[in-house]
Amino acid sequence: MSLPELSDITVNQSNELLSAQYTLPLPQFRIVLMSLSKVNSSKSSVGSVTITSREFAEAYGYDVTDCAQIMRDAIKSINKSPINMIVEDRLRTFHWFEVTDVPRVGDEGVFKIQFSKSIEPFVFELKNNYSISEFKYVKQLTTLFQFRLYQWLKDGQFLGMNNFQKGSNGSHSIKFEIEWMKERANISGYDDWSDFKKRILQPSVDHINASTNLSVTYEPVKTGRKTTHIRFYVLKENSVDVITKPIRPRLKRRPKVASGSDAHGKWARTNIALLVGYESELKDYDPSEKLAIDDVRRLIDYYKVIGSKFEQKERELEVKERVESKANSSTK
Repeated sequence: MSLPELSDITVNQSNELLSAQYTLPLPQFRIVLMSLSKVNSSKSSVGSVTITSREFAEAYGYDVTDCAQIMRDAIKSINKSPINMIVEDRLRTFHWFEVTDVPRVGDEGVFKIQFSKSIEPFVFELKNNYSISEFKYVKQLTTLFQFRLYQWLKDGQFLGMNNFQKGSNGSHSIKFEIEWMKERANISGYDDWSDFKKRILQPSVDHINASTNLSVTYEPVKTGRKTTHIRFYVLKENSVDVITKPIRPRLKRRPKVASGSDAHGKWARTNIALLVGYESELKDYDPSEKLAIDDVRRLIDYYKVIGSKFEQKERELEVKERVESKANSSTK
């Protein structure tokens, strides 16, 4: 499977899985997503599905030399994260996979996965009451909560709750209880609304807006004096070319290597490329946008590592001018 083909495939699952409770770390979650994308959900199970380490790396942006080990570790532990679902007033526990067949060693390989018999009714022979998600969007999501929230916002009218309202131009609004969302995504803590909003909700909404075909806003809903629910306003974009503000990339952690070594320089150059590329994307989005000043200071440190004195001095001048400008505006 090459990247052009990824744009044509979907991830299908029954609506019962929309409200099921489960949690998966990112690599395991991505294994499940790609496995679901390999399934013809209108037909019965054909046994195992096959994923290669190269296509997994291509889809998710991993280094192909690291990908096989990432997949081995993820598949090994995936059934430690079962699915809990209420079926006919009983709590049932399912496991994702029944059989896995993976290469023991090597940088590349073919991985074979077979869904468990208990999960098959929610994945295969789906005639109605099921959710369809385009893989080109869901593969961009980087946490399980982002994926769950995306599905709830897109298909929440099928959850059987009296919380869905149609709007104009294909828009809709939908209200969810905060504790209901946390329970289904196995999120503990974050009892304070401001903490949940800052650390879980807002980053997820920002990522969905930037990476998928949904435009989402929201407002808190209080019961008494406590924020207990969130009402979301959702518009599904018809165009895949909608311009959205770029998301800052995650920088690489400094490796445990000697200062001045080749590996140290490679790390600095990688992060320079990430930040400068992000800066360019910001300018394309809005010419007035700038890197956060802390990121400019990071660039200065990286340029020091690789000995680029010209770029270092330019960025030092930029920091000085921005600090002075901020100080002058605050005194007016």
